[in-house]
Amino acid sequence: MPRKVVGFEIPKKYGLRHTIADTQWVEGRVRTLRTVPVLQGILNDTADVCLSATMLNYINPMMMPCIAINSLAPELPMIGLLGSGDRQGAVCRPE
Repeated sequence: MPRKVVGFEIPKKYGLRHTIADTQWVEGRVRTLRTVPVLQGILNDTADVCLSATMLNYINPMMMPCIAINSLAPELPMIGLLGSGDRQGAVCRPE
């Protein structure tokens, strides 16, 4: 079963119904739970090879993986890029 379908089926099993909503609510959290272990591997490799690199996050949802990066690798510079239709922005690690 494709991951996207799993993201709908698991909440449905517990009586939660939603549409795409991949950046928020249930699907946003499910997607983040799938993404953070992959990010952890990337952060470990970055720490071993190029600690001075800047992590550019362009993962949807954007904010939850940024929070994970800040928690897992506080020494790594990070910029979260956000593209949302007519709004463009960036979130950086607080100084």
